[in-house]
Formats: sequence, structure tokens, C-alpha cells
Amino acid sequence: MNVIAAKSMMLAYGRGESRVKRQHVIAAARDTLAARKPVRPGVLIGGLAMLGLAAAAVAGMGWL
Repeated sequence: MNVIAAKSMMLAYGRGESRVKRQHVIAAARDTLAARKPVRPGVLIGGLAMLGLAAAAVAGMGWL
């Protein structure tokens, strides 16, 4: 999740955008080999929840 989050933020920054969008996360996931492995649904939902919390924390700090 950390790799996908970091890549998503780098994609947004590289494109001059101030917010990470769904398209950035999808592109980052496609670029990450580990994201292509089958994942149990519970693990995926938990990971997405953590990513959402991290994004909210970053947004609250004014980084985006």
C-alpha cells in the first residue's frame, strides 16, 4: 500500500496536480507488480481503508 500511495502522489505531483485522483492510484497499482497478485477480499478492504485514512491525514496536514 505504501508503494502505491507513494507512486500515486508522485504521479499527481509530476502532472502538476494538487490532489491525488483515482486515475493516479489506478496507474500506480498497474505499475506495481505486487498489486497484481491475488489478494483476499478482507486484506484488500483493510488496505484500502488504511490508504483512505492516510490520504485524509495528509490532506489534513495541507500537503495536497
